[in-house]
Amino acid sequence: MLSAQEIYSKLYDITSSNMLDANGTQLSFSKDVFMLSSEYGYGTFDAAKASYLDNKSFYYAAYIGLMKRYPDELGIANFLNVNWKLPKRIFQEKLIKGVMDSREYSIKKGKLINNIYSFDTLIGAALVPLRKDSFKTTIKHKLYNLYISLPAPLKKFCKKIYLALQREFRKK
Repeated sequence: MLSAQEIYSKLYDITSSNMLDANGTQLSFSKDVFMLSSEYGYGTFDAAKASYLDNKSFYYAAYIGLMKRYPDELGIANFLNVNWKLPKRIFQEKLIKGVMDSREYSIKKGKLINNIYSFDTLIGAALVPLRKDSFKTTIKHKLYNLYISLPAPLKKFCKKIYLALQREFRKK
């Protein structure tokens, strides 16, 4: 009897072959990405297991696992064009940090397991410090999550307060 991983592997091979035969197209993500995402299910990303992937495959796997969605082509092109020359480890750390600092991640709540990256270091030879405002970012994300869970009348009230505070701070 075949294990679940063997079945997923054969499923990928059959789908890829059928797509190639039917219209000459291929799946845009590698078999490694498919196998990694099928191992833990949707919304979970194992950073240690994904660390061996090339930069593009790592990008796909991280989005599927952490953002619970397939990455858009424009985002892939933008991120890879700017960061493709970075060494694999630095690329991966920068991507994970960027995803985890995003508003979308705080809403979708993907799960990062076996995190092998330290976010309080500098990014390689470029010496670009990673963002140190993780506490501030976390508070903003939590407040935003609270805001989106409010009923419409309370959202309007909160928005009025927010806009009034913005006007006051701009006067100073």
